[in-house]
Amino acid sequence: MWTGIRSALLSFDELTLGVELQRRTIAQKLESERRAARDLEIARQVQARPFPQRMPAVRTLEYAGACLQAREGGGDYYDFLDLGRERLVLVIGDIAGKGIAGALLMANLQANLRSQCAIAADEPRRFLRSVNQLFYENTADGDYATFFFAEYNDKTGGGCALRTSCRDAPPRRWHFGTARLHRDGSGPV
Repeated sequence: MWTGIRSALLSFDELTLGVELQRRTIAQKLESERRAARDLEIARQVQARPFPQRMPAVRTLEYAGACLQAREGGGDYYDFLDLGRERLVLVIGDIAGKGIAGALLMANLQANLRSQCAIAADEPRRFLRSVNQLFYENTADGDYATFFFAEYNDKTGGGCALRTSCRDAPPRRWHFGTARLHRDGSGPV
């Protein structure tokens, strides 16, 4: 008789242990999913913050910007920089990477661009070299961005654009209103 009771108690203990292990596994999975959802929300918030809150006034150009984020936040970026003297810069960037890592790299690029903006007014090549150097110094090997920079002059209705990439062809420069393509030695971002 005791053997039967003892056997039943062992079976009950094993069952209880199995249920507890399954409960812990489910709890760990739910906690992991909760953390991942929180990280994605942080990435979305980090990504949304640097976008322009105001657009510099320009008389001769209508422009707008919007970024529709994918399910995961990431490294998409655009900005409008007021260079003064009726000059506006449009910046579009894409960081390699998604999630919070891509959003943080994008925030790094945005901070570099804005901190060096005064140089852009008179020396766009030096500006891009400086931004590239800052980005390089503050990122890991393998992190990179593709970058488009267009300057518009409200007085003349003209300007130029520069596209550069860390992994692609050399920077290329176009003058608005012409078909001329110029090589530019400002280097990748």
